[in-house]
Amino acid sequence: MGNVSPPSDSEIEPEMNMGIILGAEFSMGSLKVGAGYFQGGYNVEQSETLEGLGEVSMSGSVTLNYINTYAIFPLYHQGRISTFGGLQGGFSLGGTAEFDAVFGIGFNYGGFTLDMELDPGFYTDPVSHITGHNGSSLGSGKATITYNW
Repeated sequence: MGNVSPPSDSEIEPEMNMGIILGAEFSMGSLKVGAGYFQGGYNVEQSETLEGLGEVSMSGSVTLNYINTYAIFPLYHQGRISTFGGLQGGFSLGGTAEFDAVFGIGFNYGGFTLDMELDPGFYTDPVSHITGHNGSSLGSGKATITYNW
């Protein structure tokens, strides 16, 4: 089958999910101390036709959760200009990542065409799928047959 690579103009553009940011800041004399919670993430959807592989669709989502803390101390203040120095740290509370891929093939013989989504297991163990020695079907549920005359 050779090497399979996406077309050179292929780009995956994530779509940002709305999230929440909660935080609090306190002054202790000149020192400012704060902490915050952030939750956000993104969705990704991409579909390409790859030579030698057929149609490949990928979708997924990622959610991130983390805590951020900081302390800031003013170093210089004159009129409207101030400089600050401080420390910032954070740690992850975890998150989720979910991805799904759909592979498809298409045949064209004269006016007859067949487009079918394949079970992803077909690419890891094709012999079992073709001979029927597995627990799933060859297709993942979607097939289109057309004939033009």
